Amino acid sequence: MAIVAVGAFVVIQDRAIAQVDRSLERAAERELDELAEPDIDAGSFTEPPDPSGETPPGTALEVEVEIGTLPVRGPETVELAGQRFRTLVRALPPGVGEEGQTAAFYRSLEDVEATVRITGLALAIAAALASLLAITFVLTIVRRALRPLADAHAAAERVADSGDLSIRIPVRRPDEVGLMARTMNTMLSRLQGTQARLTRTLDEQRRFAADASHELRTPLTALRGDLEFLQAHDPPVEERDAVLDEMTEATKRMGRMAEGLLSLARLDAGAHAQSKVIDIPEVLRSIIEPGERLELPAEVDDLHVVGDPDSMYGIFSNLIENARMYGGDLTVGLTYDAERIRVVVSDDGPGIPPEDRERVFDRFFRGRDVRSVPGGAGLGLAIAQRAAEGAEGSLTLLPTDAGTAFEVLLPRQDAQG
Repeated sequence: MAIVAVGAFVVIQDRAIAQVDRSLERAAERELDELAEPDIDAGSFTEPPDPSGETPPGTALEVEVEIGTLPVRGPETVELAGQRFRTLVRALPPGVGEEGQTAAFYRSLEDVEATVRITGLALAIAAALASLLAITFVLTIVRRALRPLADAHAAAERVADSGDLSIRIPVRRPDEVGLMARTMNTMLSRLQGTQARLTRTLDEQRRFAADASHELRTPLTALRGDLEFLQAHDPPVEERDAVLDEMTEATKRMGRMAEGLLSLARLDAGAHAQSKVIDIPEVLRSIIEPGERLELPAEVDDLHVVGDPDSMYGIFSNLIENARMYGGDLTVGLTYDAERIRVVVSDDGPGIPPEDRERVFDRFFRGRDVRSVPGGAGLGLAIAQRAAEGAEGSLTLLPTDAGTAFEVLLPRQDAQG
């Protein structure tokens, strides 16, 4: 902006001087023409005349004429008695004055330079104001352009200070900066999901360890009591056999619990012994005992899933064993469509109380009505559900008016796949 103002000032100054020069030259031509008239000679200019005749339009400057012997030159600027003039020296017309005499024409630059100075000051003020406006405008544009980056920085600082991954960056624009904000929001969302999963997993592990310790404490306490009893007493054979049977049952229960814990740990880690094509009707036939109802469709030649055979066997054996222990008459029904195989294991027993239905798949959970039944550890349904999820399926408890019904959904696989 300053360069533009300086350039404009130089142009205006040059134009003003050029205008003075043109008016000075026209005045010189006019005066020289008058000198050539017969009734006027050089003696008429012993004193500088007052050329009150025509002057250039728009100017009131006086042109002074002086006869002398100055060399022909100009136009140029000279300084006389502390005042600046624009001067032009021309030779007198033939026959006028003495030989070698010239006429010098002077025009003061005081008013012109004053006008140029005022114009320069105006240009300087305008340039300064324009620069301030330009700087303000640029700063506003830059601030608005960088605002999303400032928002991202502020959000990152809040996340770092508080650890709150729910903070999001406002997406204000559809350009690259907005794309960066959306990408950061996606990253924060994924980190938040990962944090929630880790927190949930840690909570489950703590609860799992506490439940396992509690469940193992009961048979271990019984074993310790039986051992102390046998060490301190010499009971009769019948009583000794009863104590040994109780100890055997306790060790079996701890063995089943250890196997269940190992299965859950393997399933939680996503580890499977092997992955094969499994014939679901064949698995059900191997578990169902005589007298129990197995309802299969007419065509069962292509009802396969891919998974770990032991885990798949464990899903249905746990469901069927639970129905045998806690239910009444057992029914296993299989249906399918183009994508899924559906197996429903139901019984007509007392069912699960409403207050226990939401916790039926919790690890080590045993309803109040089945706690008195020996042998269970509360891991069977948890193992079955985790195994179904590991096979990309699901295990759910169906709402029923009477009895209990569990639904297993598994993705169907071509036996040739």
